[in-house]
Order: sequence, then C-alpha cells, then structure tokens
Amino acid sequence: MQYLVPLVLGILACRLLLWHRNRKACARYMPQSRRIFERVSHPLQWMLTALCDAVFVALCVLALAHPVRTVVAAEPVLEQTATIVAIDVSRSMSSEEGYFGDEGRLGAVKRAFRELLTAPEPSLEQKGFLNRLQNLWTQPRESQKAFLIQGHRVGLVTFAGEAFGQMPPIDKNGILLSAFRQISTKYVPMQGTNFEAALRESLSFFSEKDTVRTVILLSDGEKEESIEPSHETFRELAEKHVRVLPIVVGHERALIPGTDIETEPSEEIPNDIATRTGGALFRFSEREKLYGKLSEIFADVRKESERPVASQENLQPWCALAALIVLGIRSAIQYFLPGTRAGHA
Repeated sequence: MQYLVPLVLGILACRLLLWHRNRKACARYMPQSRRIFERVSHPLQWMLTALCDAVFVALCVLALAHPVRTVVAAEPVLEQTATIVAIDVSRSMSSEEGYFGDEGRLGAVKRAFRELLTAPEPSLEQKGFLNRLQNLWTQPRESQKAFLIQGHRVGLVTFAGEAFGQMPPIDKNGILLSAFRQISTKYVPMQGTNFEAALRESLSFFSEKDTVRTVILLSDGEKEESIEPSHETFRELAEKHVRVLPIVVGHERALIPGTDIETEPSEEIPNDIATRTGGALFRFSEREKLYGKLSEIFADVRKESERPVASQENLQPWCALAALIVLGIRSAIQYFLPGTRAGHA
C-alpha cells in the first residue's frame, strides 16, 4: 500500500495523456457538430464520466497535499501509577493447608500472583477489516504491554507484628515474581497482624509523581494481637488520595500448623479500613476467585490512569484508494452505459 500514491499519480498522468490524444483525434477526424451530437445523445454517460474525472483529479491533488487528521484517544499512563501489595505473613496465614494446599492461605495468594505475572499477554489490537487494511501501509503498532499486571508499577510489603518493605514499585515482572516466591511465614521475628505498620510502610513507597495510588491489603484479618490503623494514618491516606482494597483470605476456622491454636478469618478490621479509605472489601475462599479479583483491581487502575493523547493519522493512502475506486466506477460507466466516445471530448 505504500506504493498506492505513486500508482494513482501514474494513472492520472496516463489519463491526461489519453484525454489529450483523444481530443486531438476528435478535433482532426470528427466535425464539431458530431462531437456535440455525441454529448447530447448520451447526456447521462457524459455527465457521470465528467463527474468521475473531476472527483478523480480532486482526490489526486488532495493526496499530494499529505492530509492528516488529529485523533484523540484515551491511553493509560501507567508510569504515574503505583500499586502496593501488602501481604500478611503471620503464622495464621499458613492455616488451612488441607483446603488451599501448600503454605495454606499464603500459598493461595502466592499462586494467584504467579498466574498474573506469568499469564500470556493477549493481543489488544483491533482485528477489523479497516484496521488490517490500514496496517498494510502504516508501521505496525507496538503491542500493548500493559494488560492486567503487565506494565503496572507494583511494590511489595510484608507484615506481621511489624512491616517490611520488600520491593519498591517497579514494572519488572521477573523481579516481582522472584520476590513473591520468597514470601514465607517462617522466620518472622514478631508475630501479630499490624495493619498500622503495613499501611505506614506502604505510604512510604508512594512518590509525588504517582497520580493513582492503591494498596491491596491481603490478610486473614485475625483479630488476636492485631493493631488497627491510627487516625493519623487514615488522615495521611486521605491526603495522599490512597485507596486501600482489603482482601480477606480464608475459608473457615482452622488450626495453625504445628500448634493447637485455632485461627478464624475476620472481616471487622479490614472492612473498617475499606470504609474509611474509599475502598471495597473482598473475601475469597478459592484461588480462582482471588485471581479474578486481582485482575479487576489492576484493570480499574489502568482505567483510572487513562489520559487523552492526540496523534496524527495520515489520510494520503485513503485519498489514493478512493481515487482508484472512482477510476473503476468511471470505467464501469463507460462499459455498461451506451455510447463510446462520451466523456472523451
């Protein structure tokens, strides 16, 4: 298609040359009265072919002018987003291995994030006929890397009795995957569920350039030895426009492995955090549901980060294509309608 414009211009030059030769031949061998009779006897064909000639020339001139149009589309600016994943690594998160598998509740969380980070990236390009036709002469668009968690800046915080910043917000999936694999409930120096420390540590990862700030708080919500966020923390979250989305992990009351202590998932504190930060509480008991919820969260972050971006679309190939279509219509008119010389004089 990149040779379409030169082709149309070549056809235009040939058409003008043929018109000039026909005009000279008619002037030499056909009387003026005969030429007038041809036009009068077949007025429809003469008018249609003349109109097609005019439109064909106009489209060729327009193609030479290199017309463009401005297209404004909403595109995500994921460089200005930050999503902190705060994961509870207290010993209660190792419960329910019989239901969730290895590592219990924490293992289900890790497997859901591993699926997000390793899922094949689907193509987001449109597959319509016009888009495929346009891609024949335009440089192929770069495949969009930001789908679900791909392209998002994601940070990692782990917490129990205290919080630890494991990874600042980055968009490197391989590094994130390695960090998630290393999370464990073992070797935790202080037990408990310190929501205050988790949110404080998450706040320290946000920068001034971040316009969409989100904290995904994953915990079983165990109330024993829990520390609720302070009023100062809630105030700072509101000032920085941070939305906290608590996800309660757990299916039922169960024993902590290696102990006779029972733990039960609780929504009380996570629900209060969600209410006071403009977030939404979600509780899952199946890994597939957690994967789906995390996908929705990252899709919402992508949508919130969208900004209008203007781009220039080259219309020259479209003008050349239209000129070829008009030329084909003109040839069809001469072939199917009566008269052989109408439109040449």
